[in-house]
Amino acid sequence: MDYFVAVDVETANRDRGSICQIGLACFNRDGIEWQWSTLVNPECEFEMHNIRIHRITPQHVIAAPKWPAVFACIADSLDGHLVASHTNFDEYALMEACQRYGLPPPEAQWFDSHALARRAWPEFRRHGLAELCAAFEIELNHHDALSDAMACGRVVKLCLAGTRVGAAEMERLAPAIGSARQRRASRFKLAGHQEDVAAEGAPNGPLCGQVVVLSGEFDGGKGPLAAFAASAGCRVDAGFTKTRTTIVVVGRRDADVWGDAKSGKHQRAEAAIAEGRDVRILTEVEFRRFVDYAVSSAPIRVAV
Repeated sequence: MDYFVAVDVETANRDRGSICQIGLACFNRDGIEWQWSTLVNPECEFEMHNIRIHRITPQHVIAAPKWPAVFACIADSLDGHLVASHTNFDEYALMEACQRYGLPPPEAQWFDSHALARRAWPEFRRHGLAELCAAFEIELNHHDALSDAMACGRVVKLCLAGTRVGAAEMERLAPAIGSARQRRASRFKLAGHQEDVAAEGAPNGPLCGQVVVLSGEFDGGKGPLAAFAASAGCRVDAGFTKTRTTIVVVGRRDADVWGDAKSGKHQRAEAAIAEGRDVRILTEVEFRRFVDYAVSSAPIRVAV
């Protein structure tokens, strides 16, 4: 299995359709192909029990898009594909959220990474996402939807890499795997969306050690901006990691789709700053000035 999408959601209350955050991570043969998340305005009350779990409050989602706008963005990424979730909670949450708004649910082939992990490691007492991530040293910010989705996908990859669960087991769990592969051309689609990029920094650049993440849309696209950053020594990552990322460059976001909501990367950067981590949030103009200054101030190397 060389292509699937891992999904995780957080909910506002005990109603599974009250989605207040969703994260998607698409995995190909080599690893993560793209990742995406957003807060969602569930248009319902929050329960304190849920807030204690995911720390998302009504104030966080007041300007976030509602489920119909979010679903319009992700439907093509799920229809006809293999979709993983850790337990079937997330599958039913999507079904019930669609039902609330009279939307047809995605025609995806779901499979349960929790069930897969139980087959792969029967010796483990528990197979929760937190326990598996601790056992295999997978980075996890538990109950952040994107982090959970990425962890779910990595657990699936580990299951498939082991000797106890292989392609035959996946064929049994997901009989539509062949047709899903044929329809994989319908990948992540969002009007004006620019796919995440990664780049290694020039080894002798003045900004070696800086790790940059690009969030949003940029006039020239993410590729040229990533190349500009890498030429000065910055490493460019596709996703934000609070232990590694040092700069988040924020671009435009379609207000008709997202309202005033900040991107997931932007929000995680702000949370990391609140924790005291050394992360800067810059606009494209500010970032280009920062790079230009670093390059112009760097000592001139003279070959001997």
